[in-house]
Amino acid sequence: MSTRDEILAKIKVAREAKNQEIVLPEAPVASGLKVPKGDLALAFKKSIESVQGECYISDNLNDCISGVEDFLFENNISSNLFLSPSLDKTIVDSLESSKGDISKIEAGITSCELLAAQTGTAILTAKEGRKLMGLSPIHVIIAKRDQLRPTLDEAVKEIGEKYGNNFPSQLTLITGPSRTADIEKTLILGAHGPKKLAVFIY
Repeated sequence: MSTRDEILAKIKVAREAKNQEIVLPEAPVASGLKVPKGDLALAFKKSIESVQGECYISDNLNDCISGVEDFLFENNISSNLFLSPSLDKTIVDSLESSKGDISKIEAGITSCELLAAQTGTAILTAKEGRKLMGLSPIHVIIAKRDQLRPTLDEAVKEIGEKYGNNFPSQLTLITGPSRTADIEKTLILGAHGPKKLAVFIY
């Protein structure tokens, strides 16, 4: 079989597979972790802070926006924000003046699909901002309380049911800031992406 025939055969297989039902693999079970009970926002906060992430809980959207503005001020960020197109319009309107050159991003602010309280994980799809991944030194995620799920398993399963065969082209699971301990077993934050992660829940 020639190279051309091999390529055409692969294209044919891909076209046939496009019409088949997408079957997601089982989400890995976080062994040794208890399923959180009670206030999921507090459980998420505890989980994410255990991996050097930050979490702030507000009673309403306005208090949440004020909290984000305070966070940006405390981190000396006044411009060059990347605002995800999926953010609530009220948030975008409040922070619009701080948008800037994407090549000089100081912080990226996005929404997310869901949050898993058990592991402190935020789940994002491509619509939350593909450009942000790896570019921004600080990542801020804004989510509602009703986006919290007890476990990662439940969150991934729900996303699979929501999208079905129109599954997003990208699914990113973020648990704390980017880190590595590959170099002499020393933990370094920001190795492959944002070195600071803050999640705001309202």
